[in-house]
Amino acid sequence: MRQTKRVTAPLPNFHRSFYAHYAVLRKIRLVCLRLLLAGSFLLSVFSLATVVAYAAPTYTLSVSNNQPITGREVRVQVIGQGLTDVYATELQATFNTDHLRFISASSARFGYAVTPAVNGNQIALAFTKVGPISGETGNVVLAEMVFEATALGSGTVELKKIKTVDSTMNVVDFDTNAMASFSVVAPSNNSGQGNSGPTSSVSTPEPEGAVKIPKDTGGKAENKGAAVNLPAGAIGSDIYVIIKKLSDTSQLKPDPNLKLAGDVYEIIKDVAGPFHKPVTITLPFNTSLLDDEHEVALYWYNEETGKWIKLDDIKIDLVKGTVSGSVMHFTKFAVLASAKPASVKPLSLTDIKGHWAEAGIQKLVKAGVIDGYQDGTFQPDSTVTRSEFVSMIVRMFHLTATGGTTFSDTGSHWAKDAIAIASARGIVDGYEDGAFGPDDNITREQMAVILARAAQLASANSVLDYKDSGDVSAWAQGPLAALTAKGVLNGYEDGTLKPKAFSTRAEAVVSMIRILDAQQAQ
Repeated sequence: MRQTKRVTAPLPNFHRSFYAHYAVLRKIRLVCLRLLLAGSFLLSVFSLATVVAYAAPTYTLSVSNNQPITGREVRVQVIGQGLTDVYATELQATFNTDHLRFISASSARFGYAVTPAVNGNQIALAFTKVGPISGETGNVVLAEMVFEATALGSGTVELKKIKTVDSTMNVVDFDTNAMASFSVVAPSNNSGQGNSGPTSSVSTPEPEGAVKIPKDTGGKAENKGAAVNLPAGAIGSDIYVIIKKLSDTSQLKPDPNLKLAGDVYEIIKDVAGPFHKPVTITLPFNTSLLDDEHEVALYWYNEETGKWIKLDDIKIDLVKGTVSGSVMHFTKFAVLASAKPASVKPLSLTDIKGHWAEAGIQKLVKAGVIDGYQDGTFQPDSTVTRSEFVSMIVRMFHLTATGGTTFSDTGSHWAKDAIAIASARGIVDGYEDGAFGPDDNITREQMAVILARAAQLASANSVLDYKDSGDVSAWAQGPLAALTAKGVLNGYEDGTLKPKAFSTRAEAVVSMIRILDAQQAQ
């Protein structure tokens, strides 16, 4: 029987030439533009080779911090001035790899972005609007590139070329040679102890409007009614947090099913990467929008998809008029109101009456975490597959994520989305051969590892005191010890744990109920 083992996904192959990457980007962009405009423009009439003489715009680069600290983010914006009907852009830039590492690029003004092509110190970016609409005019932030400051010294980012396409498919090329320069510095030494090294005299100013949060103690940042609470160890270094209320939300795509119940806030930090622990966001909202037909929740805005995503652990304080939720990253946040779903009559299952897990099964059915079969049965004593259990976990914890591992056997599976979410959150792994085994029955020790990761329960070092403790795989020792200590998983009457036995549907349900109860008791 195969056992779950951590598999490291292969890195993308960047050994192709930069110009090969750029050619692919260009082809993708051209195909996207043709598809998007097919309903409104007769493309055969327009030629991409046509160059129209516009009043020459200017392009500049703006850097977020002229003295970024090593290990932290620095953002560089591409700003166009005097633009006329810019529907799509292609940009070529270079950066100093001795002091910077490219992290990401995005555009708030364009609806679709091709994955950046990075080769050495060269970057190719492509963005386009979507549908038969006009392009950007005036002074516009066309793109934002995010870098990590990696080493002391002078760093530069240079915009070499930019190509713009208007809404009638006319193309204009520019040689820009715009440059942003900054000096990467070390964190200031406030320990009071002497330091003869070269960084002892460096003093880095606190970013304007920022609140410093120490990594060891965590802390709270507040501004304009919004608050952020970071637990100790949420990230690997001290950080600065900035909370801004957005006055212009026109670049955010509206959702017809959601209504703003307050202001939109953007929360940023000066250190790259996601948090190690959930961070709590709290925003004020208009309590008059809360009625019997609507419910409010806290959402984050996905810049890539243009969709609002509900946060985990939603809590509403009607007295204070606030909503809070937990998240693993910073972006734009807002309280949104949605229509309550129509009440659904609880599913009546024919084979759980009197079963030892009846109460737990009914609780998760009512919560929409699990359901029965078409014949009205639940089959509590049947085995549960890996995909079934992962789907339950994703629904129970309201998990969302992007960028999960693509396993060799989940591409067309009914649970592929849930598996991808769990993979992106680090909750599940595949087998050594690159497969996930979605239809394999899940073992008790596999279930324990997945459950502990989803609940963010730390492994325990205690010894498992069961007759068959020696049968527990090394990778499952810590999670099983933690879960048995909390009473989430128990042994059998004969003194065994049966780690490699297949879990039943009833056992899976009760284990999830118990982990929820254990979390609420903390």
